[in-house]
Amino acid sequence: LASVVTVNSGATLAGSFAIGGLNVLAGGTITPGAPGSTGITTITIPGAVTLNGTYTVNVTPSANDRITAGGALT
Repeated sequence: LASVVTVNSGATLAGSFAIGGLNVLAGGTITPGAPGSTGITTITIPGAVTLNGTYTVNVTPSANDRITAGGALT
């Protein structure tokens, strides 16, 4: 999906996906990887990423989930 995706309050965007940009509103959640999974996932977004909600990550001693943004990350 080449567009910017907005995650509204009360909604969750989870998984591994390709989108053009990301806007997580207050009360929304972004979680790389499958819900309940302990695997490590990187989401690469070529555009801007705005995180005003919750960013849930898996963390191990050697790695962690991540979001990489080609544009501004705020």
